[in-house]
Amino acid sequence: MGRGMFPNRTGVRAGHAALAEFPVGTSAFGASCTHRGTARLAFLIALTVSWFGCENIPSGVSVAPKLIEADGSIYTACEGYITVYHPSRDIADSSSQTYEITFTDDYGKARDLKDVKAYTIRKTEPNLPLNYAMPAGANPSDTDTKDSNGQPLMVGHIYLFGKDGDEGRAKWAGPGKWERVPCE
Repeated sequence: MGRGMFPNRTGVRAGHAALAEFPVGTSAFGASCTHRGTARLAFLIALTVSWFGCENIPSGVSVAPKLIEADGSIYTACEGYITVYHPSRDIADSSSQTYEITFTDDYGKARDLKDVKAYTIRKTEPNLPLNYAMPAGANPSDTDTKDSNGQPLMVGHIYLFGKDGDEGRAKWAGPGKWERVPCE
């Protein structure tokens, strides 16, 4: 037997060459194993469970943008996923009655709320979209037409304020005209 994935094949690319020899609708493992995507997904789930252990499996996942009310404070999840763990992943320091919520906020920063006792995740009304944080510098008195690097501002472009947007982001619509940027 050769050193490759399949008998009588050798070399670094042996597995790739052998796969090309199977007719459409079959595989090296027989006709019943042609749905590689399903098999890969099952493998990844099994690998995740074995790698992280059962205590790190999220108890809930939502797609942003949404509002999160956690222990009386309101947060805006602007992009990506909102993941809820119950109990918190740091079990040594938390109670089995608490939650951990991870999300990307309206400043584009990853947030990790630990030891949350009560939370609600909800959509807003369709006529009230969620927006990224509006920076204090994006106001009518800001009539600059150049960015901090001396480059001209371009109408319709989104500009980040602060370091990597940590002060917010806004769309430039002309001198003194800034618009909110909707969450993704």
